Amino acid sequence: MAGIKALISLSFGGAIGLMFLMLGCTLPVSDSKYWPLFLLFFYVLSPIPYCISRRVVDDTDSASNACKELAIFLTTGIVISAFGLPIVFARAEVNLVDVLQQRVVLLAEESRQDVELLQQVNSELVCLQSSEVMLEGLVEELHAEAQHRAALTESLHAELRSKIVQLQDFQETNSGLTEQLKDLRRTHQEEVKELQQENKGSLSKLQKTAEQFEWLCQQQKYWMRCVKRFKDCLLEERQTLLHHVIMLEKKVGEQKNSHGGRPTQSLRPLEGAQRCDSITSLDADPMTNLGSQVEKSNMMYEELFKQAGSSISRYQKPP
Repeated sequence: MAGIKALISLSFGGAIGLMFLMLGCTLPVSDSKYWPLFLLFFYVLSPIPYCISRRVVDDTDSASNACKELAIFLTTGIVISAFGLPIVFARAEVNLVDVLQQRVVLLAEESRQDVELLQQVNSELVCLQSSEVMLEGLVEELHAEAQHRAALTESLHAELRSKIVQLQDFQETNSGLTEQLKDLRRTHQEEVKELQQENKGSLSKLQKTAEQFEWLCQQQKYWMRCVKRFKDCLLEERQTLLHHVIMLEKKVGEQKNSHGGRPTQSLRPLEGAQRCDSITSLDADPMTNLGSQVEKSNMMYEELFKQAGSSISRYQKPP
């Protein structure tokens, strides 16, 4: 009877426990409705240690008490765990509630910030709409300016092409002019060479003429010296002749005085005068010839000095 009562009471307690578990899962107290079902493991594990101890040892054995005590200890631990797990879950639910409240507060603040951000975004959208209208106007202006610039670029390209054509023409003319300049330079160099050769020839001729002029000067000096010597000789001869004439006249006068005749005196002075005239005429003729020759030589020398002193041009030939 006692075993039956214990079994009935145990079954009654298990039924009540299962009922409370079902109620904990079904009642809308918390969001985690499946957590109370973990207590079923404790209901299953609690009779296992006692059953094992009864199968392992007999009731008469002395060590049976220790095994039973260990089984009882394990069953009490399992039973206490079955009561402690809901307490832990309840405390965890409280913490979860606090955390959820804090999260709700944070979410509320975030929602407020989101609202403010939305207001800012709305204001920015309004500004963007107004700026979009302005941008459309600017885009139209830029498009018109781009078209204008495109037209300008086309005109500039056309001008550039024309300038390129002109530049090519100028280059061609420049090449032709350079060729002409080269030809002119060649001809000018040839003319310069010819003129240099002519100048060299004229200089050589001038040197020859200068040498001839010096030779002529030396000849003229020598000739003048000879003329002076000849003149001096003629003067000395004239003086000697005059002295002889005077001596002869004295002798004739003495003879006349000694003989006493006059006609001879008249003839002798006439002869002496004729002799003197002939001597003076002979002296005058060579002097005049010499003077004329000296004048001619002086004229020639003056002409040579003028030609030598004048500036020599390119086209003037040496004398």
